[in-house]
Amino acid sequence: MSFILLALAASALAASAGFVAARRANKRDEAAPPELPPPPEPEISADERALARAVPLAIGDVVSVEEDVTGTIAAVKTTHNDRWLEGGVGVFDGSEPIAVVYLAPEGDRQEAVAAFALPRREIGWLSPTPAEIGREAPTSIELAGVVLTRKRRLAVRLVRIGRAAPHLGESGTFAEYEASGDLMAIVLRGSEGTAAWLGKHYAEGRYDRMGSGNAP
Repeated sequence: MSFILLALAASALAASAGFVAARRANKRDEAAPPELPPPPEPEISADERALARAVPLAIGDVVSVEEDVTGTIAAVKTTHNDRWLEGGVGVFDGSEPIAVVYLAPEGDRQEAVAAFALPRREIGWLSPTPAEIGREAPTSIELAGVVLTRKRRLAVRLVRIGRAAPHLGESGTFAEYEASGDLMAIVLRGSEGTAAWLGKHYAEGRYDRMGSGNAP
């Protein structure tokens, strides 16, 4: 009889232990938060897709150039500069992309890199500059003491992309200017504001697109 009682007691203990373990597992399952689906990918507008096809740079790219800083004809010193493209203003002639002025943070300033619709592959390495223009972009303009001649002018749509882009409105005027010494300027006069950038253009081969900086 003692063996039978011992066997019954062991069986009861095993059943009880299994029941307790099952309850603990159920409690853990109940306490665990439900698995959430991954966040949806950000929607890309038709304008952004058009820019991605037409322009050789994109938000998140790191672009690098070598700038002449000082020196003589015999010895020119250069510095290596990078810009991380964080946002910008897309310029459209109707639905056709014309250019993008990308913004790149450098300290408390927003420097710029202008890229143009293919087949143009040069870029503008630009800095913001004050500009005062009337309703019509003039045929010549003086910016930061430099006189430049208008290369082209278009009535355009303006589309903000990324972040840190200026609020200029949804329509306006795009004017591109040039001067000797590879100098160039871009003026965007929108329905809500005006922005201008002055600098130099760099032909393909004189700048590097160094992959993505993973800008959000």
